[in-house]
Amino acid sequence: MEEQSSGTGSRELKRRRSEAQEPPSHMEVQRPSAQSGEVTAQGSTAALTNGTSMVNGDAHLPNGVNHNAHDDGPPPPLDQSWREEGANVSLGKMLERLAQFCMTDLTALVDELEEMPVQPSAIPINGMTVVEDTDEVSLTKKRKIMDFAREQRDRFIRALVISDFSRNADDVANVIDVNLHLRKNDFAVAESIKSIGQLKLDSAQAKQPNPNIELAMELLSTGKTLSAPEYGYLPPPKITAKDLLKTLREMNVMLAARLNLHEDVPTVFESYSIANGRATFVVPAEFEVDLAVIDEELTSSFFFIDIRFLFTPSADAMDGGLREHFEVEVNRAIRDKGLQGCYDTLHNFVLTHKINILHQQAGELHRGRWYETIKVDRMRRNLVVQYWTGRPGKKHWLEFGIASGASKGKAVRMPASPVITVRWFQSGVEVEGTGLDIDWQQICLEDILLQATAKHALAMLTAARNGFQTLTSGLLSMSMSVDVADDSAAEHILALGFPPLRRELKLSILPIDGQYSIAPPSTAAAHAQQRLNEEPTIDVPRRLASTLSAVTFETVHREATNLKWTQVTDLARQTNLNALFGSDHWQWRAYVPNTSWGTDWAIALTVSPAGLKWWTVQLQAASDGNERTVTMAHEMSMSADTDRVPSRKLLLQVARQAVAQVSFTAISLQLQPMQIPFRLEKQKLMSSDPSSATQRRMVMFIQFSKLVKRSQEKKWKPWALEPVRVTHHGAERKASDDTSTTLRCRHDVRLVLKEGMFTRLRQHLSRSRDRSIKISASGALAIRLSTPLGAPFIDQLQDRLASIYRLDRCVSILHNAQARCDTVSLSALSLTYNSSSHYSAHLAFPSNPTQRTRLRLEPPESNPHARIRIHLENSLSTAHSQPFEQFIALLLLTLPLLTAPCLTSRGVLLQIRSASWYSLKYLAPFPAVTFTLRIRVKPNSSTGSGQELKWHIEQERTKVNAESLPTELIASLRELWKTSDPQVGYSGLGNGLVTDGKGISKALAKIDSVVRGFGGAEMAATVKSEVRTGSAGAPAGGEATVKSEGRDVEVDVIAID
Repeated sequence: MEEQSSGTGSRELKRRRSEAQEPPSHMEVQRPSAQSGEVTAQGSTAALTNGTSMVNGDAHLPNGVNHNAHDDGPPPPLDQSWREEGANVSLGKMLERLAQFCMTDLTALVDELEEMPVQPSAIPINGMTVVEDTDEVSLTKKRKIMDFAREQRDRFIRALVISDFSRNADDVANVIDVNLHLRKNDFAVAESIKSIGQLKLDSAQAKQPNPNIELAMELLSTGKTLSAPEYGYLPPPKITAKDLLKTLREMNVMLAARLNLHEDVPTVFESYSIANGRATFVVPAEFEVDLAVIDEELTSSFFFIDIRFLFTPSADAMDGGLREHFEVEVNRAIRDKGLQGCYDTLHNFVLTHKINILHQQAGELHRGRWYETIKVDRMRRNLVVQYWTGRPGKKHWLEFGIASGASKGKAVRMPASPVITVRWFQSGVEVEGTGLDIDWQQICLEDILLQATAKHALAMLTAARNGFQTLTSGLLSMSMSVDVADDSAAEHILALGFPPLRRELKLSILPIDGQYSIAPPSTAAAHAQQRLNEEPTIDVPRRLASTLSAVTFETVHREATNLKWTQVTDLARQTNLNALFGSDHWQWRAYVPNTSWGTDWAIALTVSPAGLKWWTVQLQAASDGNERTVTMAHEMSMSADTDRVPSRKLLLQVARQAVAQVSFTAISLQLQPMQIPFRLEKQKLMSSDPSSATQRRMVMFIQFSKLVKRSQEKKWKPWALEPVRVTHHGAERKASDDTSTTLRCRHDVRLVLKEGMFTRLRQHLSRSRDRSIKISASGALAIRLSTPLGAPFIDQLQDRLASIYRLDRCVSILHNAQARCDTVSLSALSLTYNSSSHYSAHLAFPSNPTQRTRLRLEPPESNPHARIRIHLENSLSTAHSQPFEQFIALLLLTLPLLTAPCLTSRGVLLQIRSASWYSLKYLAPFPAVTFTLRIRVKPNSSTGSGQELKWHIEQERTKVNAESLPTELIASLRELWKTSDPQVGYSGLGNGLVTDGKGISKALAKIDSVVRGFGGAEMAATVKSEVRTGSAGAPAGGEATVKSEGRDVEVDVIAID
């Protein structure tokens, strides 16, 4: 039936809607008739009644105002603000939401029906099916389906109606405007009537009766009045002091008997006293109340007399309506429940009063010094005070409330008494066993808050200290102190002692606002303080470690800036920093003391729980080329008495030690692949200054035999004792004319020569002014090296040691050759090889092995060896095993040749092919004969062992030379080749002569005399004249008679037969 009626209603609604939309076929206009007495003037709707006069169409109103019916003005403005409200939803949006709600409800219904299992239906008997459904679950499910269908149908019907209204939206909106206007007017009228009535009721109490002036004047003047009524009351008899005292004593007796014999006095009222006809019950820290009885009957109840509070702050007395109400309530409680009811009422009143006092104090604190740091909420008899409201994260609060006082799980005989409980929540978690010592006799909410915040701050600082100890493995010194200010606010301070800092880093929590405070102030401390106060989940121990690092870096950076150090900022991110600096480091930075350090090395410092550590790091360009990475790091070991606090003195000491460590690191990296054993030690400096007595210097010891030996010769023996001691002496000062930008370091190499080694060299070097090498008389050898920072110098050291060994051999060779050493140093050697003519040679040894040794001869104008200087230089740079010995031999052997008198005459040409190979040519008018002069190695004929150098002179064997010579000359030369003259120093070989350096000049004279015998008498006379007068002498470098073939300027090698 419901569905049928709903369908009928829907059809009726559609019919009415269609009728309303049909336009009217005609318009009926009703006009008022004249018989009714109504007159309409010019379309006006105003009607005049009978007897109303009209003047020119105007109606004269009763009040005499001339009013035109057409001048009513425009209609009042309607409130259309509802059209602009955000709650208005479009029809399409509404239908979309309606469909969504339907789908959501349908899904929820399906899930709900699925959770309701239905019992299986009965099995049909004999083909008959049971129609009636008696299962309660099944009926419930059907009922839910019907309810869902009905609810959704109603929703869509309402949507249909709204859709019909939307077709005439403007008209409907106007109707709504009019409806709102009428409802507002109705509401205003109702409110006006209500306000007028309420004003009338309120003014009734404000009325005062008119004063009776006549009665007042009569009473004031005569003291009595005849108009006053006489009630006939008898005055009470006057009570004397004796009777009053007797009455009070009787009342005391009644109270004593009543309380001791008949009343069940509560335990809390056991402390009482009786005096002046009243019993005074005292409850400590709460109240004392005066009660009395006026009848001896045991059934009569006590009466409330007075109450006094035993806590502060509190009111001294209650007056007025509050006391009357309070007295009634207490007397009712005494009448109903006796003394226990009196205590319960007063006790609950006091507890509530204390919470009210706390609430009042909380408001005063919120308006005072705790402004914006606490938040107060009152819920019935509970008071919640949230503190540290400015801190981020979860909330902290104290909750004051009244509990029943019953002990959980304990059976007690005494009835439970309500008490004020305090619950403490930190970060939303209740604290078990608050430990707050609250004085309920002297109630002060600020003291409670300060006590709670102090304990809270102590817990936070304790957690930070424990976490920091775990983080630092207990290496840092920490202390916890309590600072009590003038306002009794306990402030706990966590002091962190760090070796690089002169002052402790103090962390505290302000008790009022709960903000972290870090002292002493600095940029890093301010940043850390801001982070701690803004991030609720921050790791406080790690932030403290970061702050210690940052404060330390600030101090180091300030001192480094004063020293003009440069911080390395182009460092790439690396994942192997723990492997380089250790896993315990917190942060690190790198500095370059000056630009002379270059780009490969820097000084790094790390902050760890152990303090400040200094490192030397090697940098390398990253793959992108814009940044650098650390490839190697070596920790610098500082002495125990070194000041750990960063200062100018410490940074200068670190820079000096870093230069030494960089140098030794470079040496170590070079020695390791060479497999040369070494070790590093720190030795104390010997100084007369007491302050520097404990200073140490890095020293490296290198195995000498492995360092010097470069070949696999089995017969080689070290010429010095083990080991070689290398010490670093800091950076060298630049000369005024030095424009290089590379820092150079000085290293001293010391070793001890074996006994008997370098005996002759010691004599010369002891007098030498060369500061790069010194040898003492006891055999101690010291070498000074100057190398760029970070550059390995083992090769240079090996070359220097080889140079010393070579220099000793040079001195020994000169001593054996009976030459004089003028100057001996590693870079130069000066010698005089002909004392009579003062011929000397100056050798400049190269600093680079790839360069050549330079030879300078003195005097440059008359030295005969100037002709072969290039060849002599070549002999010094030859690959021969003993180039200097060869050079001295050539120098001494060629001197008699180059100074031979026969070479100074005309017609003789000496061609130089090398320092040991010459060609002697005779020119016209002499026979064109050519002789070859070569230095060759021959067995030593005098000793029978060893070898010696000899000149070999022979005629050049060419066909042209043999055919052009006279036969007599050839015969004469053959005779000469067969002759020997031991006194002169030559001997014939049959095809030539062999002579030494002393006999070369005479041998040439013999050959010259033989050749000149065939040159004619005129030429012989000319030669004799030139020899006698000396006019035929050519200059030492005479180009007319001496020719050096440029094609033969090459490395000189002494020929060996």
